Amino acid sequence: MAETVPFALPLGTLIAGYEIKRVLGAGGFGITYEGYNPVTKRKAAIKEFFPRGIASRDNATHVVYAQEEAAIVTWALERFRRSTTELCDFKHPNIVPVLNYVPAHETGYMFMEQVDGETLEQWLRAKGDKVSFEEIRAMIDPVCDALEYVHAKQFIHRDIAPDNIMIRKDGRPMLIDFGAIKIIAQETQLRSTGGNGQKSFAVAKQHYSPPEQLDQDAVLDPRADIYALGAVFYRAVTGNPPADADKRKNGIILKGVDAYVPVAKAARIALPAGAAETIDRALSLKPEKRQESIAEFRVALKGNVAETELVKATQLLRPDPMPTPGFTSAQAQPHAPATHDATKVAARPPRRASPDAAATAQVFAAANLQAQTAAPADFQMAPRKTNSWVGIGAGITVAVMVVAILAASLFRQGDVTAPNQTQQTKQQPQNTQQNTRRMRETDRDTGLNPPNVTPAKPLRESDKDTGE
Repeated sequence: MAETVPFALPLGTLIAGYEIKRVLGAGGFGITYEGYNPVTKRKAAIKEFFPRGIASRDNATHVVYAQEEAAIVTWALERFRRSTTELCDFKHPNIVPVLNYVPAHETGYMFMEQVDGETLEQWLRAKGDKVSFEEIRAMIDPVCDALEYVHAKQFIHRDIAPDNIMIRKDGRPMLIDFGAIKIIAQETQLRSTGGNGQKSFAVAKQHYSPPEQLDQDAVLDPRADIYALGAVFYRAVTGNPPADADKRKNGIILKGVDAYVPVAKAARIALPAGAAETIDRALSLKPEKRQESIAEFRVALKGNVAETELVKATQLLRPDPMPTPGFTSAQAQPHAPATHDATKVAARPPRRASPDAAATAQVFAAANLQAQTAAPADFQMAPRKTNSWVGIGAGITVAVMVVAILAASLFRQGDVTAPNQTQQTKQQPQNTQQNTRRMRETDRDTGLNPPNVTPAKPLRESDKDTGE
């Protein structure tokens, strides 16, 4: 990945005894590497402070900044160092511990424990629709506990998403990548003196951040994390993240319609109706309509499963048959199998078609019969009064094709047979005269019948007896 991240440190670079092995990720304000210490034989995730658009490299490792942004860079780098100190105080089994901070290369590096495993997003993709709601809730509930711990310390994560929740190989979920860097990014945008609009840093995560996180005047509280947590559950039970908060706001302003699709209509797995309503409430655009705390969210999400009905998975519901335009028949009944014997029909020898109306009717009847017998049992045509346009269209199409083929065949036969018979009739006398003339010429050449010589008369029976 190092080749695709501009200004990433060269592999093999040493920082506090750790050798850079690969790039793990990059954002608007930092690059994260995997480092390895050959002495302690331990790995660490190393986040480098590198504000894109302001910073660049000198001699491949040292960071240099735009001269006009010197003041904001000084503030941001100090804020990055202080956030590392704050995160080092977090001690929770489901929060990745921050280990160290090292100033080097004119910037700073935050060292965190390297988690070997997969992200929640990867886990959900591997599970697909086979995962149950209880499995999802059991996997994310420890993360909820970690967020309660963080909020009790008067902090907000600001960056909860499926790719910021790691699952260790032993199955323990871990909350990583706190959004303190987003505070720095937001403040940097406000203080930046560039004024050309090119220094834009991601302060919100699409689909997961609440709308107030984009408001520079808003004061965030735990309900911002509740929105993001609700979005994680929405992704888990529906297979897709919810509509982005910014898109939802624009839809309401411009069209008067919220683009959000409720869980009950989008769920791909079965879940309690109370849980679906809890997720919907957590994703309210207005903070005051969401749950007040993570504790309230957890209790409502668990609920009393035995006393609530289930929201069925949408992809497991068989869609209702579409009504047929133009028909107002009684309630549709299950179609009985066709009584025609398809095998016998197929075995009949084809009839010689004639252009009269009776033959045409027979062709249409045969085409209609084939269309019925060839269709699966669930889609066979109903009685005529409840036929669908699709069945009628298929029968007419087949019938037209059959009539066209038979008509073309008849025309070809008529065009070929009549001229041949007339030509043979005209040529027959001519052939007889030519054959007689050729026989006479042949006799003349061989001397068997010379001209002006009368052939001898045949002997009578009495001459044969007497020898005369």
